[in-house]
Amino acid sequence: MGITERKLREKEKRKVTIIDAAEKIFFEQGFIEATMDEIANQAELSKGTLYTYFKNKEELFIAIAERAGQIFHEEALASICDKQSGYDKFRAILDSNTQCYFKYPNYFKLIALSNKYIGSLIKGPESIERLKKIEEHFYIEMLKAVESGIQDKTMSYVDNAMSYVMIISILQHQLLSFLAENGEMLKLMYNYEEQEIIDYANKIFFGEIAPPKK
Repeated sequence: MGITERKLREKEKRKVTIIDAAEKIFFEQGFIEATMDEIANQAELSKGTLYTYFKNKEELFIAIAERAGQIFHEEALASICDKQSGYDKFRAILDSNTQCYFKYPNYFKLIALSNKYIGSLIKGPESIERLKKIEEHFYIEMLKAVESGIQDKTMSYVDNAMSYVMIISILQHQLLSFLAENGEMLKLMYNYEEQEIIDYANKIFFGEIAPPKK
């Protein structure tokens, strides 16, 4: 291994260490309350070294969001590998996202808390573009599944694949973000389990609960 390659690997390893440290601090304190000083201490690096890799918390948040997005995308792809119909693929992707919610709750909690402030904190065009790409990977897989479902007649009731996917993805995202922030309250006050709410929402999404046909 050459010196240049070794330095690149060390640099990438240090970057991962910083992101790991930022995750821990963000998960424990939330994005707003966390400080770069605390992240540097957690990573066991000087503040100057930290700023060499990430200029601010915004960049660290996006790096964590990209990590989460990659995990969710890989889980979604794995969920459809043995599915044949467009309907089964689309449902598998939504189910995969739900499973990720329970498997990686801290990512959803961080996103839910940050959604309140993200518009005022994430302003740079490059940052916004990176966040858009995270959503696009998931959205494209859903769109491909629905278009396949329209073609194979398993989702023939959909007359506009793009609008359908956009609405369903927004509704699921908002539901999971809401549960991430308020799930415990719903359980304590109304005896509702998160899985129960998600299952019922899926029935609505897929038309399993609908007015009787006249």
